[in-house]
Amino acid sequence: MPFQITPEIDFSAVGLITDIPAHALPQGAWNDCLNIRVKDGSVQGVNAFVASIGLPSGYSAGEVMSVTQWTPAGSSFLNIAYVLKDTASSTGTKGRVFVYNTSTSVHAEITNSTSAANFEIDTQYPPQLFVFNGILICNPGTGNPQFISADATTNGNLVDLPNWSAMAGTQYSRIMRPYKNRLVAMSFFDDKNTASLADDEAYPVDFAWSSHITTIDSLAGVTWQASTVNTAGDAFLTQTPGRILDGGQLGEFFIAYKSDSVVRVSETGDNFILRFDSIFEDDGLYSTRCFANIGDSQHLVVGNYGVYLHDGQSSRQDIAKGLFQETMFNLVSSSDKERSFVFQQTRDKEVWFCFREKGTTGFGCNKAFVFNYSDQKVHIRTLPNISDMWEAELNGSLQIYAAKGTSGIHSLSNTVLITSGFFTRIEDSMENTSIFKDIATMYPESKGSLKISLVGSSTKMTESDLNTSFNSNDKTFDPASDHKVNVRESGRFMNLRVTMNGTNNPKLTTLQFGIKGQGKR
Repeated sequence: MPFQITPEIDFSAVGLITDIPAHALPQGAWNDCLNIRVKDGSVQGVNAFVASIGLPSGYSAGEVMSVTQWTPAGSSFLNIAYVLKDTASSTGTKGRVFVYNTSTSVHAEITNSTSAANFEIDTQYPPQLFVFNGILICNPGTGNPQFISADATTNGNLVDLPNWSAMAGTQYSRIMRPYKNRLVAMSFFDDKNTASLADDEAYPVDFAWSSHITTIDSLAGVTWQASTVNTAGDAFLTQTPGRILDGGQLGEFFIAYKSDSVVRVSETGDNFILRFDSIFEDDGLYSTRCFANIGDSQHLVVGNYGVYLHDGQSSRQDIAKGLFQETMFNLVSSSDKERSFVFQQTRDKEVWFCFREKGTTGFGCNKAFVFNYSDQKVHIRTLPNISDMWEAELNGSLQIYAAKGTSGIHSLSNTVLITSGFFTRIEDSMENTSIFKDIATMYPESKGSLKISLVGSSTKMTESDLNTSFNSNDKTFDPASDHKVNVRESGRFMNLRVTMNGTNNPKLTTLQFGIKGQGKR
């Protein structure tokens, strides 16, 4: 029987599927990958993080924990605000807040000048930085929320939110987010301003909201104490026993995420101000910061039992079950779940679930499951130990910044790729398990050079044996000089690995095989 050329197999059509047995994958799907993805109709590498902003003078051992953009409306400068853990402080966990001007390369410290208002950083309750009404808000999660007004030179210091103490007393909120023209504070804790832990009290289902703003670039007049002459108030979300973990705006609603349920918050237009409706009570949020607003009035949520999309109504779409859900949760270190967070990368329509991988140690997150919400494809990538990310934009230029502990702030490169990304497809019977196959040639269609390895086997191989064979069978293909790869592989199953050649972007689309059957065995 002569060799025949198979039809083209498109390896950019499906992407990664980890929860289906390898032998049952659809044609062109991958059973594993790292630092490689489907992009623009071909298999490509993933962008690397590069050093961008160093640590401020005098804080060489500090750790950058949180990062955000602070660019007042109409201005032409790009400021990056960040929270730094001062590891050299007396407690080793004191929080300091800086603003970095990308035009002047100057770090300006804006930490609250009142020592009693300084805060400590607790990794279980990461600090939040965000801009509301042109004003930078810092909610440390372990102390009073603070703000600073917009200023091109970043003069001044953070001060406590107006009228906060009148409502909260010695309490502070673990989470604070904006909702339309007001602020929302969730999950309260009261340490009674004493050194003793015995008198501490937690109110994890408390949900408070401020009165609405009345002036642009100002918090003047904003209050938290409910009365007949303002729109402030608070409520206890007691629909389920779980604690509030986070929340965010979704169209006209605010969605409050608890550990075991999801609550929709909406304005009533009457004296009740806000209304609370439980929409899901069989799953909540995996951890603080584990959701993203992806547009089209949808949140993508990493829950405790899956990954789902919803629009604030009573139905949701599970996007992970049977595809990557089981593998994703198996990879995450459950003891480090509070480090996990979700980041939306709008440039490529991706949502990253960032986590610390089981069995590893270090600062922040070192790996991410990435879901492209435009084409529904998934890949896995490494992260350089980061604790937070922010997508900044000014005058049409988009930059992605990452908090990288003692390494300062890194940015996601537009040009540099992570080296040696790969995907595998193993235990492929080539649509017929009953016969042995001989493969003599492979015909890749790619724009860049790549490494390709094919291993034939009569039985399913262990991961260790397969990796050894992959490494010994690696061949380099360069489309500038080659049109095929010669191999000599036989077996009932074919195992394929495609690896980037260094940092060269392969832009692989299809593969064909020169194959003949040996008959049934």
